[in-house]
Amino acid sequence: TDASFHVAYFDLNYFKPYNDKYGYSRGDQLIIWLGDLLTQHTHKNTDRVGHIGGDDFVVIFQSDDWKHKCEHILKIFEEKIHNYFDDEDVKAKGIYSLDRRSKAEFFPLMGLSIGVVNPDSSRCNSHHDVSQIATEAKHEAKLIGGSTLYVSRRRSPSKDSFSD
Repeated sequence: TDASFHVAYFDLNYFKPYNDKYGYSRGDQLIIWLGDLLTQHTHKNTDRVGHIGGDDFVVIFQSDDWKHKCEHILKIFEEKIHNYFDDEDVKAKGIYSLDRRSKAEFFPLMGLSIGVVNPDSSRCNSHHDVSQIATEAKHEAKLIGGSTLYVSRRRSPSKDSFSD
């Protein structure tokens, strides 16, 4: 039988405004910190951490305590993210940066969105199917806002893929 696994898609909220204000060097430091955070709080023998690119990471969890690990990562993230902002921005609870139309806009401090899926290997034909449902879960987490864990019931890309 196939081993059960969960795929967690991690994405930083408001990373672009952060990079625009603080510069790529500080943005890179933050990405390295997030990668280290994920690596330190996953099982090195059963879980796999991957950097998709930019501020996006994926963790393939084979450990049973995947949900606890995600919640713990969010807790540490929330405790430490302020270290990457200047004091006045922490006090203001956000930063001013240019939006995509080059207009000044206020953005909240960075959050971490995590979308998790438990793919059904008999209904996912390839890694593309798994990627699709994990990406959808990440988008749902981002819609909630802040630092959020969203666990999707979707197990495959098909319309009838919900299970209890």
